[in-house]
Amino acid sequence: MMYVFNMKFSLFFIFAFFLVAVLTIPVSLAQDAIPSWIKNNAGWWANDEITENEFLRGIEYLIKNDIIVISSIPSSETPEISIDFSYTKLVPDWIKNNAGWWADGQIADNSFVSGIQWLISNSIIQIESEKILDQKTSGITLASGVNVKNSEMVFYYSDFFNVLCFKDGINYQVQEGNLVPICSSSPIALNPNNMDLYDELAIWDEPRKVAVVYPIFTASAYQGSNPAIPAEEHGFYAYYQGRCDDCTTVKIISENNYEKLTYSASGMGIQVLALLGYTTLTDIDVDQNPNILKEFDMIVMLHNEYVTRTIFDAVTDHPNVLYLYPNALYAEIEVDYNDNTITLIRGHGYPQPEIANGFGWEFDNTRPDEFDNTCENMEFYKIENGWMTNCYPDVLMKENRMLLIEIKKVVMMD
Repeated sequence: MMYVFNMKFSLFFIFAFFLVAVLTIPVSLAQDAIPSWIKNNAGWWANDEITENEFLRGIEYLIKNDIIVISSIPSSETPEISIDFSYTKLVPDWIKNNAGWWADGQIADNSFVSGIQWLISNSIIQIESEKILDQKTSGITLASGVNVKNSEMVFYYSDFFNVLCFKDGINYQVQEGNLVPICSSSPIALNPNNMDLYDELAIWDEPRKVAVVYPIFTASAYQGSNPAIPAEEHGFYAYYQGRCDDCTTVKIISENNYEKLTYSASGMGIQVLALLGYTTLTDIDVDQNPNILKEFDMIVMLHNEYVTRTIFDAVTDHPNVLYLYPNALYAEIEVDYNDNTITLIRGHGYPQPEIANGFGWEFDNTRPDEFDNTCENMEFYKIENGWMTNCYPDVLMKENRMLLIEIKKVVMMD
């Protein structure tokens, strides 16, 4: 097939109703206002009968629909640059324990309420982007994984999204006698004038669970690809360029490295989909907990070129995957979390030049699709466990509405 351009939900909705009751009444009245049977739902979550993801999604649904209204909740100080698309931070054990104890009548209502308030104030519960357009601290709405102080950015241009640039990411080129700024790494923000258009493209109101996997390992492999940068600061490409024999083991890219938003790291793709309501995971999330993919109806892979065997198996075993970028699942790596490094094991011409896909994957579509970034004849075509595309769409992600409509169509398919 090709074309061109449940019961669990009921449980967590009931649990969400319980949280409405808790968070919208004075604590002093909670004992009389909360029906006793609601405690069963808290117990189900504490006993893993309702997943953590369902719990968080329930709260986010209530916030997005103004059932829980957030106004003056304090937040922690924003770091200068932080780019972290990891899965929504885990709920601390003490909150989950409180849910079980509250369900068993061992603690008072206000003790559990304090846990929910803590989740909001510490940004573990993700507030939908369209609900914070009037945020006074920044005045702009970036993707949920990007935290940057205004002083670190400059305005670049406004189109379908507002495009900014890291000050350190600007280079200048002479074009037709003029000095033109070129931005190598761009944060993007919602354009308040286009909210109606975003509603058409976003999955904010969709019950289907869709996650997009951000490629930290691939960003690490490509970091510092400019030959002028010392080899010890490079990813794998210092090895491929013949400048470093032992650069098949490299550091995992740091959280404050703006290269995490570059073209080779699917920087536009991850930001656009995050802004449009897709849940973000990282490949580290999947490597450390491959079962996390089972919580989602559809998985979107980006330029996840370098992956572990664990990630490869988890992704190819999932029944519904959109491989949005060619060259995914191309080379096998190992990860040392103690040393914070990745090591190239097999693939991309290593350890022998004739080795292409390191997993021998029959659906590999690297050549020639990876090198077509104009996508003039873009197609979505069916494979065994989902869909693939025939071009590299990162440049188009921030500006092509038809592409975003087609992506939504695919991820909403049963």
